Parts: sequence; C-alpha cells; structure tokens
Amino acid sequence: MAVNQRIYVVTQGESRRLVRATNPAVARSHVAKSTILVDVANPDDTFELALAGVKVEETSAATAQKEIGE
Repeated sequence: MAVNQRIYVVTQGESRRLVRATNPAVARSHVAKSTILVDVANPDDTFELALAGVKVEETSAATAQKEIGE
C-alpha cells in the first residue's frame, strides 16, 4: 500500500524548506533534527537551569499525540 505524502513548506526564521512527508509533524521533525538537540536532563542540568530561572514546560498526552499525527 502506498503511503500518501504531500510537500510541505517548513519555515524557520527566514529560512523556508520544501519537505515531502506524510503529515506536518513529520515535516517539522525532519527539519528540527538538523537544528535541535534533545537529551534527558541530568541532575546538574536541572540544577543549573533552575538557578538560571528556566521553568519546566509541561506537555499533555493529547498534545503529544497530535504533534506526531496520531
């Protein structure tokens, strides 16, 4: 069975890219992989960032499922 794909315009700042993907979240993720690094925070990271005033941002399961296209 063929997977339906579209071409999406992904805009990041002044940059615009054309990405063929199955949904917008996959297109955004493809671009983000080249610009965003995600790691599990260790205790030192948490301590240092909290001291700098960085707040923990909460996500919801519904938001996460929508983001990945489920």
